[in-house]
Amino acid sequence: MVGRSALERAHESAFRCAEVEYSRKNTSTGCVLIDRDFRIRGFNEAYEAATGLSRGEMQDHLLFDLFPDSPDNSENQVDRVRGSYERVLRCRRSNTLWVQRYDIPDPATPGGFIQKVWTLNHQPLVGNDGTVIGVVQHAEDITALDCVLASLARTLSVAEADDDHWWDVVRQLGTVGRALPRYRETYLALAQENNQLREAQASRAVIEQAKGILMGQHHCSPDEAFQILRQMSQATNEKLRDVAAALVKENAGLRSA
Repeated sequence: MVGRSALERAHESAFRCAEVEYSRKNTSTGCVLIDRDFRIRGFNEAYEAATGLSRGEMQDHLLFDLFPDSPDNSENQVDRVRGSYERVLRCRRSNTLWVQRYDIPDPATPGGFIQKVWTLNHQPLVGNDGTVIGVVQHAEDITALDCVLASLARTLSVAEADDDHWWDVVRQLGTVGRALPRYRETYLALAQENNQLREAQASRAVIEQAKGILMGQHHCSPDEAFQILRQMSQATNEKLRDVAAALVKENAGLRSA
């Protein structure tokens, strides 16, 4: 029971740290942290704005209870998104649903839904022990772009298109042309942010491993072990992460010998 409680505390700390990191970015892209039971463990302000729900209404609630299938959507939105989550948890690799219709409940209309189309990027969230403890979802609302493209398709399907129809095509193409660069910029920034966060998570994991080794060697507390690690970094003029990685590698070699 003690071990399980300690593990739960470690995972809780990892979720809190991840929420702080994503919130600090002040990104306009909604971000939500989901644990392995599909329970919401954190999110940023953009996600609150996109869903219309408050922190008290979402924190620690099951995602698919809050956002169930819409009766007006035949795409089985819950099954598709849950399947993407499960692939990330199983394979430890990101998965993207580039165009996913996922209607959300309308806070102003009990039982009503708001039609939405999203690009959903799912990344594994790694704890300090190196295990995948959940999924980070980045949700980009592309409903407006989807509507423009659908309207364009309807216009082009007119058999005898007159000048007014073709001017409408030109106008809509201009709208798409203006939207796509912003869409591309968002995902370039998102990719860079994900890389930085993955590096931060990997660094944190190896530092925790190194602290554990030093605690065993010196019979000291986690804080004291971290101070020893810092002193080693300063003495060698190497980054803390590199010193920790070298210590972990050396310890692994001694155990295998």
